[in-house]
Amino acid sequence: MKKLYLLLSMLIFTTLLIGCSNANLNTKVTINKESKNESVLDVGVDYHIESLEKAKYDIQIYAKEYNYGKLKESHDLLQIQSMVKNKTRDLSIGLHESDGNLQVNITQVGVEDSSLGFLLDFFSKSENGLALSILDNKKEVQLDKELPIVVYSTNKKGVTTESINLDKDFKIGKNENDLVIYLKMNKLK
Repeated sequence: MKKLYLLLSMLIFTTLLIGCSNANLNTKVTINKESKNESVLDVGVDYHIESLEKAKYDIQIYAKEYNYGKLKESHDLLQIQSMVKNKTRDLSIGLHESDGNLQVNITQVGVEDSSLGFLLDFFSKSENGLALSILDNKKEVQLDKELPIVVYSTNKKGVTTESINLDKDFKIGKNENDLVIYLKMNKLK
């Protein structure tokens, strides 16, 4: 009887141990478009980052400007360190352009937000309008790797501006000008 009890206890313990370790492995940090009321006064998007572990993170948002697919210039936009104290306090990121001013905002529930505005020459080059490419579907955020989250594109007058698919295999477009905004998150020790 003792052997049966011991065997049954070991089986239950092993099952619980495997179940708990798999639950931790399946939690992936993701980014998803927020469904807020969209403004007609600016061109942009808001994202929500979910499933962050309790830790301190270095969050970088930067842009790379391309001319016909070749890197022309880089811009450091915003870098903060944020402490996630519990899983219900995820992050929101907003990127909006209005009148040539790019507004970058990072908000954590219960914590003061970080926001900066930038005047970039890129937006003054638009003769033919501005195309916006965003992540339309939830996507995994791999820590320590850059992730393109927004692309603003322009082209010469009379030439169609191509949108860029960020949800699948990202490739820079053949537009006259593309401004790709990247997110990079690092977990600090």
